[in-house]
Amino acid sequence: MSVVSFFCVKCDLDQDRDAELVRTSVAKFFRARCSRCDAKLIRKADDPAHDPYFWESKKLRAQRDKLRIDLIQPGASNFRMYYKTQYDKMQRDLEQAEQKEIAQRKERDAFYKKWWYNISTRGVVKHAIEAEEKIRSSTGSR
Repeated sequence: MSVVSFFCVKCDLDQDRDAELVRTSVAKFFRARCSRCDAKLIRKADDPAHDPYFWESKKLRAQRDKLRIDLIQPGASNFRMYYKTQYDKMQRDLEQAEQKEIAQRKERDAFYKKWWYNISTRGVVKHAIEAEEKIRSSTGSR
């Protein structure tokens, strides 16, 4: 005898009962009696994917709902509702990265405007800016 979780449909009760393992030529299952209404309770041991306990049990349904919240990804629409501090931090980091990129772009444009009038240095400056962007993009830093 081992302790197995059962759900009684008649009395709508989740319960852990001592169950006996029954093996037939067709199937293997756990069998017990309900503590309240004495109904026969069965759990499929050889085919858990089709065991009705997993979709009938209120205890498992509540557990699944709790775990569903833990599995929410940042791209999901309800991420902001459940993980407000993490969402705010991600937004703040994203805004800082965008501001940094805008500042770098302005610095680059100012540098180019400073040297654009001299035809002999304009090409060198443009190549230096392109090389810097290529290095920045290959290292992944922005």
